[in-house]
Amino acid sequence: MPLLTKDQILSADRKKSKDVKVPEWGGSVRLQELSASDRDLWESEQITVSPDGSGAKFNPKHARARLIVRSLVDENGRRLFSDDEVAAVGSLSASTAQKLFNEARKLNAISNEDIKELEGNSDAGPSDGDSSTSASASA
Repeated sequence: MPLLTKDQILSADRKKSKDVKVPEWGGSVRLQELSASDRDLWESEQITVSPDGSGAKFNPKHARARLIVRSLVDENGRRLFSDDEVAAVGSLSASTAQKLFNEARKLNAISNEDIKELEGNSDAGPSDGDSSTSASASA
């Protein structure tokens, strides 16, 4: 196989998407895979660094809503919600948000090990990208 050029790589990248039925809302929504930068940003928002910079801890506040906000898109792949609307999305039904969070985790290959690593509770090595439908208790 020939080596790809920068332009070929950038033009070939297509994010996966998945339509999810949400009968409690009367329809379906589309979730789209995050870019690498968006995933990094989502992960960084899960960590709160101490004021003196000596430590960090997991910040579960709006963890589900932040991933859902970054993943929900319209039929053209444009985000439905802005980062400023995380609290509004976080006010939706917990069971529906959990369902969308689980689907977004699968789509983005966010594993239980990834969540544990963010929480600082894992001695595991790098994640294999395997995901599960159950989120950790704090996520």
